Amino acid sequence: MSDTKQQDRTIEPAPTAGPRMGRGGSAAIGGANPKNAGHAAARIWQLLGRNRKVLVVSVLLSIGSVLASTLGPWQLGKATDLLIGEAYSHAGLIRQLLQVAGLYLASAALNLGQAWLINDLMLTTGRRLRRQAQAKLSRVPLSWFDAQPHGEVLSRFTNDIDNMIQSLQQVASQALLSLLTIIAVLAVMVVLSPTLALVAITAIALSLGITRLIARAARPQFKAQWRETGHLNSTVEESFTGQTLIRVFGARARIGDHFDIQNATLTRVGMTGQILASLIQPVTIFVNNLAYIAVVSVGGFRVLSGELTLGELQAFIQYIRQIGQPGRARPRW
Repeated sequence: MSDTKQQDRTIEPAPTAGPRMGRGGSAAIGGANPKNAGHAAARIWQLLGRNRKVLVVSVLLSIGSVLASTLGPWQLGKATDLLIGEAYSHAGLIRQLLQVAGLYLASAALNLGQAWLINDLMLTTGRRLRRQAQAKLSRVPLSWFDAQPHGEVLSRFTNDIDNMIQSLQQVASQALLSLLTIIAVLAVMVVLSPTLALVAITAIALSLGITRLIARAARPQFKAQWRETGHLNSTVEESFTGQTLIRVFGARARIGDHFDIQNATLTRVGMTGQILASLIQPVTIFVNNLAYIAVVSVGGFRVLSGELTLGELQAFIQYIRQIGQPGRARPRW
């Protein structure tokens, strides 16, 4: 009787095992939003341990890098005004260009230091998390392993931890830099020309609204993708470990059909999610181009009327490009 139960459990992995997994399981991560984001952030902060100072230093480096890169177009615009102005000075132009070069070099150096610290911090945190997970798995009773599909245990130990570390790395690096860049650029644009800054703010609001709609449609697909990945891993793992019983009871065709269904489901949800996510960039570029046309048109009239210098308009054009793609406007190390 026990052999028959073992055969049934091995041949037919329960398709509902993923969603009923506890905290930390892949299905729990992929199938529901966090119930307490503040508590999760507090646990992540506690997980960083003694490396919290590194995160603080990295944030300060990010702020310095963003400030330097934001002042660059403004100072470059002043160099343009010097070049076409009546009070042109060769020495003054060279001095202004050297100042611009210094700002961009400082921004690149600070960004390099920030990226180095963040990568080291996240990799160290991932190693500590995997060590804790390994210690936890060594303490749980064997009955818990018997009640879980082996593939999903492996998935949560590898895929889910790596996915969490990559997400933290993106938030701590790219997302933070993008947010700081938008804030700094908008502040400088308001100082230069509130009218043109209003055009940029309108473009940002429109872009964020469209992005949110697309992300809302793509999010369930990515959740389903991670859930189906755990199910597929459990099927493959238990098929290999139970290969003898599968052959003895002639269940190869049934296991093959089960795998094909799961594989097709994973392919469908993954492709749908990727297609929806790939729409974000072209839509953002389109809105950015509309803002670019508006800034050039309105700014051109303001230059003709003397309300804006040509160098300031040049800076605005650069800021529109930078604010439309804040992650691409900065070097990636």
